[in-house]
Amino acid sequence: MISVTKEFDNPPKSLLKSVTDSLLKEVLETKNEHKFRKNIYRDKTYKELLAIYKNKCAYCETNTLAGATLQVEHYRPKAKLIEDAEHLGYYWLAYEWTNLTLGCSTCNGNKSNSFPVEGNRVFAPNLTPEGVAHWDFVSINSEVLFAEKASFLNPEVDKVEEHLIFMPDGTIKGLTNRAEITIEKLKLNREPLVFARYKSLKEIELLREFLLDMSNNTAQDRFRGGLNVVFKRIVKLQEPENNYSRFGYFVFYKFDIFVANQFEPKQKELLRKMFELFKNNEL
Repeated sequence: MISVTKEFDNPPKSLLKSVTDSLLKEVLETKNEHKFRKNIYRDKTYKELLAIYKNKCAYCETNTLAGATLQVEHYRPKAKLIEDAEHLGYYWLAYEWTNLTLGCSTCNGNKSNSFPVEGNRVFAPNLTPEGVAHWDFVSINSEVLFAEKASFLNPEVDKVEEHLIFMPDGTIKGLTNRAEITIEKLKLNREPLVFARYKSLKEIELLREFLLDMSNNTAQDRFRGGLNVVFKRIVKLQEPENNYSRFGYFVFYKFDIFVANQFEPKQKELLRKMFELFKNNEL
């Protein structure tokens, strides 16, 4: 999970209040029995969300476009909540741009209609004289919704990088209670995901090959050239377009722990020295 930027005040045309006004009033009347229209909150926002999330799940950072389609997901569930049988869900946010994220089928399924909070939960919105939900009960960064103290991290609002760290084996660790709840509920340490993160670091095997060449007295220039190629690939691991780019961030900035420590002492010291030269454009 990485933080993303969404223009909250610039929703897709399909979600403009002038377009959805009558629909929003209908939602308030029918509540969770409303026939939610996927063609509005999903079909007409999908391309925008793909661009924002770089074709990846908002939670696990997996690009699934070659397989299962990513799903438009409601951060605050529009249907009845798992944690509170009396809560009808945040039905009035079904068509709210600031409440829509993008999730893979696994993360979306794990999250389901769960939405734990630490503060007082909002059960229904106050209405404006025009009969629609007041802004304070709609926008995700309003004081009213913020006061709920949502347990799930939101990449559009939170600086999630301050809540999560990654480990060399591909697991993710929470630094805060909210992070731990998010990891547990969405199962962000599920075995296939941990394995996929770890396997994204294919560069380690390439380094082993170059070090073997070095031990076989391969020419120094070829050795340095090979390391340059591998190190550049490590730099690219943290680019937002790539799967698990936050894991890639740790690979680069914690090179000693994630990469060098996987080699014997002499090789480790050589790699550390070469990586420093690379960062200083001296390799």
